[in-house]
Amino acid sequence: MFADFPPELLKALSEEPITGNFHHYGVTEQVFLGNEKLRSFFTILSTNTAENGAVFVSTMEGRRYPFYGVQWHPEVNRFQWNPHYSFPHSKNAVHVSSLLAQFLVNEGRKSSHHFSQQEEESRALIYTYNPVYTANFSAYEQIYFF
Repeated sequence: MFADFPPELLKALSEEPITGNFHHYGVTEQVFLGNEKLRSFFTILSTNTAENGAVFVSTMEGRRYPFYGVQWHPEVNRFQWNPHYSFPHSKNAVHVSSLLAQFLVNEGRKSSHHFSQQEEESRALIYTYNPVYTANFSAYEQIYFF
């Protein structure tokens, strides 16, 4: 997942607060390492420290399969601007968000799956849905409901 990140950005990830960690639950490193199924299927790419001091797994990827997981919000760096939250918007934070998005899109391009009919594909596109303004009760400005 981070293989094509420049070294200075990997350094920034380990030294700067550039990931949006807005959660109350997660898998601690201890629980992850103690679970044979998790440990054998996923590799830990990063950990982070919660406000209570617990070290949790913040990024992981499948050992054999293209499965990825993050316990942070890469989308907020580029798209969320609510002044009541400390969304990271530094140059490095936006760069991480952009590179991760590119990585995930490129992973999707590897799939040979496709819609059998153009009409079916058109119905599945995000453009057929309307986002709902939610900033008056959520940290997110818009949400899609499916």
